[in-house]
Amino acid sequence: MPALKFASTATVGDRRIADIVETVQTYPLAKSPYWKPLAGLSSHTEFDGIEVDPAGVAIADNRFDGLMNVYVGLEFASKGSKSLISSDAFVGTFKGHFSPAGKPEIDAITIDTTPFYED
Repeated sequence: MPALKFASTATVGDRRIADIVETVQTYPLAKSPYWKPLAGLSSHTEFDGIEVDPAGVAIADNRFDGLMNVYVGLEFASKGSKSLISSDAFVGTFKGHFSPAGKPEIDAITIDTTPFYED
């Protein structure tokens, strides 16, 4: 397998990096199977967005992977009339490939929710 090429060493203006970042940041996470761990964090979890640092994207041939931050709003229902609402961010990773037409396609997403459960 060829060595991964990180964005910081990729050609400046590498369109593939920009396309990957856009694809990941516009990925419909809340409607995907990867949403389940986040949905279980509160009685009502809302998707706020995904952030990808281009320097954290690596490309090898027609495959890529990288790091992302996932932002959510968490609502905890209470027995009274008011709910507790908070926001949080979680680190995640993504893996994908380029289609024959050269477009990035996401193959897998992993989101680490363990910090939510730590004291």
